[in-house]
Amino acid sequence: MACDEKSAPVSEEASRSVAAVCERWLEVERGGDGASAGLGVPEICDEVATEASEVSAALARLNASRWLAGVAEVGTLAAHQRLAEQVALMMGRNRSVAPVPERTWACYTEETGTAYRWTSHALGVTSVSQAVTLFVDASDDGTLANRMWMLDPVLDGVGLARVGDAAAVYVRGYVPRPAPAFVAYPGPGPFPATWLPRLWSFASTASLEGAEVVVTDALSGLVVPFSNYLAQVGGEGSWASLALVPEASTPPGEYLVSVSTVGGRWAYAVRVVDCAAEAL
Repeated sequence: MACDEKSAPVSEEASRSVAAVCERWLEVERGGDGASAGLGVPEICDEVATEASEVSAALARLNASRWLAGVAEVGTLAAHQRLAEQVALMMGRNRSVAPVPERTWACYTEETGTAYRWTSHALGVTSVSQAVTLFVDASDDGTLANRMWMLDPVLDGVGLARVGDAAAVYVRGYVPRPAPAFVAYPGPGPFPATWLPRLWSFASTASLEGAEVVVTDALSGLVVPFSNYLAQVGGEGSWASLALVPEASTPPGEYLVSVSTVGGRWAYAVRVVDCAAEAL
């Protein structure tokens, strides 16, 4: 069942206290994925519907990630939900996540083929929430393309669907909003340790060519070894993104991140928090 929800205003970094971050982390973790046990794929190309509880759980995970990155939260739209469900059905029937769908695929239509190009896709998942987590974590996506779609500051009106073990998140919903100075993940402020991604990221509309990145342990003052590479080039107002790769573990603590390029200089602090311990 599709559901329409309004977007929430962006939260300021200053309001994200450790208590607030861990409370939201716990809410998402305890909420589960809302998925039903059935994983069957219909034999006909007909209307399908993702359970409202599963959509709600996936939206909660997506919006928690956006909140932690300091960008506006999003809602769903019934029209976009229908498109996501048709894409998930096509994927489930054809067992493929090819870059471009073939016109010979079962359940292919011009509308679904176009919608496919505006979705993040996953096969082998048991819930949309699991797919959203994969997209945001970007552990197997060195380009960070899926993460940047999930965290796009102007994103709005998404669709979140699963058919069988195929999931699709439709992201062609945009509203004009002022662009933040940057989008980082993990973002400035407290961040749950269990959600800490393998690849950190930093994105800006400024050029990130030849970036120099320094990460410092705030307590010891020692530089923490990170490498980086340009994951997406950007240009003409679009977002460029850097992948920041820790060369060792980053346990709970505060990390000062400095990014310098010909396009600008930025600095922010990430506080990795053991929310499981905080909840005790």
